[in-house]
Amino acid sequence: MPSIQKLCDRMRYWCVSVSLGYDQSQRWNIYPGGECDCSSLVIHCLREAGFDTGSASYTGNMSQQLCARGWKRLPNNGRPAKGDILLNDVHHVAVYLGGGKLAQASIDERGRASGGQSGDQTGYETNIRSYYNYPWSCYLRYAGSTEQEDDMTPNDVWNAGLGQEGTYGKDDIPAWMHLSFAHYDTARLFAILGRTDDAGLGDGTSGNIYERTVNIDKRVRDMAGMLSRTDDAGTGDGTDGDLYTRVVNIDKRVREMTATIAAQAAAIEALSKALGQDPVDMADVVEQAVREKLDSLTISLSTNTITAPKTKKETE
Repeated sequence: MPSIQKLCDRMRYWCVSVSLGYDQSQRWNIYPGGECDCSSLVIHCLREAGFDTGSASYTGNMSQQLCARGWKRLPNNGRPAKGDILLNDVHHVAVYLGGGKLAQASIDERGRASGGQSGDQTGYETNIRSYYNYPWSCYLRYAGSTEQEDDMTPNDVWNAGLGQEGTYGKDDIPAWMHLSFAHYDTARLFAILGRTDDAGLGDGTSGNIYERTVNIDKRVRDMAGMLSRTDDAGTGDGTDGDLYTRVVNIDKRVREMTATIAAQAAAIEALSKALGQDPVDMADVVEQAVREKLDSLTISLSTNTITAPKTKKETE
């Protein structure tokens, strides 16, 4: 039984999946790498889809032959249906695929009707493109009984065109080929995930990629736990809180200490200048005084008290 779906699928196949060129002088050489013209391609696909085409041989007799075999000639109203034959009785014919797309044989690689090389040299000699008005003299629409989509054979499903409806790269390929690509990609992915990279670090990162990914996830969660841990030291100096807060506090204190040291250095320099002494000499005097004080300091621990030697003034 004829099938509109199969007509569309065969037009997709010849226009996209294989290299079929345009040449009116070789128009019936319809095979991968061969040639056709607009009418021979449509007639060939009609026959592949189970339609009786009678003696239809070119655009000039297609309407008469097909309308005698279940097709209706409808006016061009700009609203074709899927499977309609878009016919200009004198110059051109194409098939409407639905979804705003049509399939057609256009012109050879030199923009001529014949004389070019076999096969599609440009990716556009046979093509799928958006619907346009050639203008079409009429739409030929099949009015007879057709095979419903749920009557498709397993072979129809296996060879149904999938992928992008375009001409570049001829990538609207049959379902079985897509499945073979999927199997190949799955096998590659399995090989990658099962690969072992023993870095010899002894840190649990060896093993296949799946195991190492799990290990990374565990480490990230451990690190998050560390960063959110709170250690209340009871110092009351702003260091309590989670690790992130405490690191930020340390950075704040380092910056404050740096500023204090800079201020003290400036004060020593100003004081030394006021006393008429060299700043370096003044700094040495201060450093020596501090060292002597530290050297004479003794600390004794008794019931949590700290005692230091009395100053000279206190002993008098």
